[in-house]
Amino acid sequence: MIGVIGGTGDIGSEVVELLLRRTAQEVKVGSRNIYRIDTHLMDSKRITVQHVDCYDSESLRRFMENCEIVINCVGPSHLITPHFLEEAERMGVHCVDLGTIKNARYRTAVNTVSIHSAGMAQGLSGILQRIAVEGIEEVEHFEYSFGGISSYTHSAASDFLDGINDGSNKPMSVYNKGEIVSTGILQLQHDHFYDRTVCFYPFFDEESDYIVKNSNIINGSWCFAVEGTYFNQILKKARYEAAADKESTVVKICNASKLDAEIYGPAIKFLVSSRWKKNRSGQGRTLSLMTRRQNYLSALVVMQVVDGILKNKVVKGRYPLVAINDPVMIYEGVCKDENIVADINNPIEMEEEYGVI
Repeated sequence: MIGVIGGTGDIGSEVVELLLRRTAQEVKVGSRNIYRIDTHLMDSKRITVQHVDCYDSESLRRFMENCEIVINCVGPSHLITPHFLEEAERMGVHCVDLGTIKNARYRTAVNTVSIHSAGMAQGLSGILQRIAVEGIEEVEHFEYSFGGISSYTHSAASDFLDGINDGSNKPMSVYNKGEIVSTGILQLQHDHFYDRTVCFYPFFDEESDYIVKNSNIINGSWCFAVEGTYFNQILKKARYEAAADKESTVVKICNASKLDAEIYGPAIKFLVSSRWKKNRSGQGRTLSLMTRRQNYLSALVVMQVVDGILKNKVVKGRYPLVAINDPVMIYEGVCKDENIVADINNPIEMEEEYGVI
């Protein structure tokens, strides 16, 4: 049996549907409001529904009983993810959490798979970066961008603000020859990958740090790309406004992102490129991935991890998805889905000079 906490929510319901379609497992759906479950899901004889309170240890343990794997789709991460992982490990249950943990320590002395940061970003973002640098002796220029237009839930907006304000993340920064250097917002008018004017917000977070420490990147930039007009207006001030009134800023992010999604339509995009020198010409590898189904993509990433656990292909221990033993398994599983548009050029000849965005 596989348990899905938050299985009635936007991402959780997508996870439940994928589990029913792609596995023969019974699925236990956990929620504080069990009546929110989609009626068509209740038609399945493999579905059971159980009330669960993520803040209550006893409630969590009751939900995890008889489960081989438990998935958490509930936020905000800083309140729930560490507690969820601890309870799953005590119960001896494999667990997958989309949420992130600030300054997380890896644990090898865990007899189960305990993976966090397993959503889009962080999560799939790290997998794409690992594929982009795999097998390259020295990456002279590395560029990563993620964004587009998406509608934020309250929990997602809260996690987003925590991410840009916590001490482990360094906003408005790029990586240059071993040092993290401050920079500013970068705006492009007609980027070939994005549909309209884009603002790139540079950052350097724990996932970026993992990529740098496990590859040989000389210069690199990691950017959050914003296409939406209203969300961009809020985002330029969000970091500072959140320090004074986080809840009000969360509401502004939710409203602005929803408005942009209604006007332009949702679209999630990743673009990752590595450049290196070979003889006198530049060579590189570029990965792109996009979808219009934001919640489905997060669920799809989780599904690849679950599939790997069921097939005993995932190493035990507690760690973020970026550190999984087989990133290709996750990447290929996501890319072959009909709702995802993905491409990789490896290598591509670079005729002109290139540099960090």
